[in-house]
Amino acid sequence: MVRGADAHVAMSAPRDPEEPDAPDTPAGLDPDDRAASTPPAAPAGGAATPPGLRPATALFAVLVVIAAAYAPSLDGPFLWDDLQLVTQPMTERLHAPWEYLVTPFWDLRSEVAGSGMFYRPLTVLSLALDRALHGENAVGFHLTNVALHLVNVALVFALARRAGAGARGAGAGALLWGLAPRLAESVAWISGRTDTLCATFGLGAVLAWSPRHPGRRALALLLALAALLAKEAGLAALAAIAVAEGSTWLAAPRRRAGDALVRVGLAGVTLAIYLALRAQALPGAVVASAHGVALTTAERALTVLEAAGRYVWLALLPWFPQTQIGVVGSPAVAFSALGGVALALAAWKLPPLVRRANAEERAVLALGGVSLALVLHVIPLAWSATVGDRLLYIPLATLTVYGARWLDARTARGWRGPALLAAVGLSFLPALERRIGLFADEVAFWVDAVETTAPESCGPESALVDLLQRARMCAEADEVLDLSEARGPFVRTCGFTALRAHCASWRGDYDTARALYVESANRRTVTTATDVLEVARAALRLGELAEARRLQRQALRISPEFPDALAFGELLDRIATLAAAGSQAPAAAAELEMLSGRRLQAERAWLAALRSGALDEEAEDRALAFLFRLGSATGAAEAADLVRLRRGQDSPLLPALVQRQRTAEQLREAMPRIRDALGAKRDRRRR
Repeated sequence: MVRGADAHVAMSAPRDPEEPDAPDTPAGLDPDDRAASTPPAAPAGGAATPPGLRPATALFAVLVVIAAAYAPSLDGPFLWDDLQLVTQPMTERLHAPWEYLVTPFWDLRSEVAGSGMFYRPLTVLSLALDRALHGENAVGFHLTNVALHLVNVALVFALARRAGAGARGAGAGALLWGLAPRLAESVAWISGRTDTLCATFGLGAVLAWSPRHPGRRALALLLALAALLAKEAGLAALAAIAVAEGSTWLAAPRRRAGDALVRVGLAGVTLAIYLALRAQALPGAVVASAHGVALTTAERALTVLEAAGRYVWLALLPWFPQTQIGVVGSPAVAFSALGGVALALAAWKLPPLVRRANAEERAVLALGGVSLALVLHVIPLAWSATVGDRLLYIPLATLTVYGARWLDARTARGWRGPALLAAVGLSFLPALERRIGLFADEVAFWVDAVETTAPESCGPESALVDLLQRARMCAEADEVLDLSEARGPFVRTCGFTALRAHCASWRGDYDTARALYVESANRRTVTTATDVLEVARAALRLGELAEARRLQRQALRISPEFPDALAFGELLDRIATLAAAGSQAPAAAAELEMLSGRRLQAERAWLAALRSGALDEEAEDRALAFLFRLGSATGAAEAADLVRLRRGQDSPLLPALVQRQRTAEQLREAMPRIRDALGAKRDRRRR
């Protein structure tokens, strides 16, 4: 790549490092220096960078606009998978770096659906660093996500420049890619970091690679390995480097088999290192089907075609991002047909494009193509949705790199091209603002998800029921379950029985809760340690300590290293110690009810203890923490008043109660929309 603020050259076919210098090339210079000694050429298909528009200035302007657009995402809460990720053992505190290399993504062994597929140590380490720096403040996590996105915008700009685009075309492409509403999920959602971090290393690997510099080739391999350790899609980065190395060898006048084997073989060694680390973290892990959906060969072929068609549709309509798009096992014929056409066109058009491309261009093609192929369900994915917006993050980046020279040509002459690009960019802003706003509001996010997902999808309803339960709105949670189950027998696979058990437990109906937990476990093909633990907790709420202990041991026999089962054993030990002490102190009685999971009884006990004035400040804080988080609205308000009178000031825990009350108010206001959306999905399902 040419050095200098305004200089740029198109990618050229790689030259054999042992080939003699061309007659018109000054001898004794580094290849990059030789290129720098010649006048810069205009990029193919476009105009040279106009005077006065420096690449650094163009990039800075692009980054400022994108940073301003994503600034509202900093106010977003922990949402969806975020809480599980930032509260698991490997992220709650920092560990030695090598410990992350031998730990699964969820650090819950086989107890999270599909966790046997996921190995992302660098992503977990980044979350742990954020937790160490920012504690439970979500702003710091969001700030890291935005910073990674800005780095990726700069990498897309640099790759477009190396592909021959001027500062204007590269800047326009990077700006449109950075503002694309469909990609907001990867940036505004903390858990979307898997895609942004993988892209940072993957794009960096392609940019770092050079056919003439062994050091840069080694750096590219290290970055590709890092991409793999951030997310499985990093395999595309490694494939890109292997393709680039192979292309360099094929283009050399004097091909040497030994040199080719060494270069491409290093990529194989890098992959072997990753697979060895993964096997250490996930011993015996198998690829799971999507939430128990086992597909026949014909169904899988239709799913692959549907996924391809939907991704084409998503790329053509970036203004309409969604959550949970499509449902595996319920293929849409129209999208399957579109996918068939798209794959046929790719088979027709890509081979000549690849033949004409040089090594660096082929690397970019491989990065985008392989990253997309990995999510077409050719290999079963532990995911019930057919496609996802965030999975287009890397493919659209590579498409932008190739489109930048075309943008150059459209902006070089007249005003129509720049005006059209400006209109597209401006049209992105309202959709992007709305999407970011949804990720900043948990209630609005899940209501929108219920309204926009397919009738066969039940993930949003499950999350909404959980949110209603946390707001102590059990009657509304039961209503949502009733309306959801009216869609048909397919909901038996949605886990609604366990959710009904949770509702019964919240209401204090522990006998019904246990029966429902047992029913939920019996519906599974394989009983998991999580199922057994739910029944154990139900037994504990009924005062059956010995039965709870027996079930806890059964859970450990199923999954010996399951953290929840080990923690539950420690909880049972504490309860046994408290019960044996036989203390009649108000705090001890309330503590025993709380640890046993009897929320209604614990609320009454803590309120009685607060009224008596017998609690010290530490016990009062424990009472408030429980009542603000799990107590009724009236009980929590009374506790806040009692502590305010005693201390002369509000509790520092009060904001948590205020947030819960605000959430409950939002949910009550949203219930008409929720009822209408669920009714519409039921009617669509029946048709």
